[in-house]
Amino acid sequence: MSLLYFNMIAMSIACVSLLVGFSYRDTRWGGGCMMLGVLAVMCVIVYDVRVLSAGS
Repeated sequence: MSLLYFNMIAMSIACVSLLVGFSYRDTRWGGGCMMLGVLAVMCVIVYDVRVLSAGS
């Protein structure tokens, strides 16, 4: 799987997690779902930096 496809899938999952967490922000688990989405976005960014810097 190329890096583009990985990014599209991982960012889609992270954005859905952020959307669901924001929709249920009044509940107890809504905030945790948003935090999980933010961590997922940051992990994708770190992974991309590591992959792209190792390739050059």
